[in-house]
Amino acid sequence: MNVLGKDLREWLERICHRLLEYDPEIVEVIQFGSSVYASEHARDVDLLIITKNPRDYDSYLDAVEEVSPPFNVDIVVIGVGTKLREDFIRGVLGAFNILYGDRKHLLEYFAKLWCLVGPRGFEPRTTRAQASHPTKLDYGPHILYSYHIAKNYDASDKTGLT
Repeated sequence: MNVLGKDLREWLERICHRLLEYDPEIVEVIQFGSSVYASEHARDVDLLIITKNPRDYDSYLDAVEEVSPPFNVDIVVIGVGTKLREDFIRGVLGAFNILYGDRKHLLEYFAKLWCLVGPRGFEPRTTRAQASHPTKLDYGPHILYSYHIAKNYDASDKTGLT
């Protein structure tokens, strides 16, 4: 992806603005994945959209397309309280940026994951897959760091972009 730094933030602000015009019941928009931890190597931007009342999925895609960003955007739209798979929660918490919202729902997913795996589930670990694929991320320490960032996020700044 050739869009970095300030330009990426400006595109993401436009995308958030358009998504909120389409669905004013959105409570959080979270950028996650490689566009957060390795933007120079990312092929797309992944967005998790949490809304009170999900609308037609294709219309969210249309709203993003109307902005015409110079990169691909993959979106996941969920309703408040939707149950998510553990591996997806770990993937989001491993590297994220809060674009809109007060982080409340993201912290709820962290708490659910914490209850599921306990503190030992967040310890660094080496798996057979990691040994054979050294570039694979170990999300354990990243999740604790992400939790620290989320807890200290300034909720008065609704965009989350600084």
